Amino acid sequence: MKGQYLTIEYVFFFAIGVAMIIAVYFIFFGMNETMQEDSSELQLIRTSEMIRGSIINVFEDAQASNSTIIYDLDIPTSLSGCVYRITVGDNLLLNCTNDLSIGASQSLYGINITANEILYSTKGFIRIESDGTGVMLS
Repeated sequence: MKGQYLTIEYVFFFAIGVAMIIAVYFIFFGMNETMQEDSSELQLIRTSEMIRGSIINVFEDAQASNSTIIYDLDIPTSLSGCVYRITVGDNLLLNCTNDLSIGASQSLYGINITANEILYSTKGFIRIESDGTGVMLS
């Protein structure tokens, strides 16, 4: 029994080391999730501002020139590993498809905007079409 204390000590040290590795892994995993959600939301806000600005510019130019304007706006296909969807109602909404609680909403200033379907970022662009009376997204 006298010689077994070293073996037991090594087993305990090994177990403590494994427990520390697992604890550090879960701590960093949690931090990664939090930071990814925050950065995704910020990037969605910036992207929605870019889309809204382009919609307003196309609408104003179509009104001023009394013509139909078709503009293809390049958008990122994913933000922080998040494929997002674009929906239009009273506001312009961008939400991550894997977690709908992460998103951004932008006012459209009363511009009549329609979309045939929910748009997804995987296409890489949005077609903005305006004839001066409203805007169509596809």
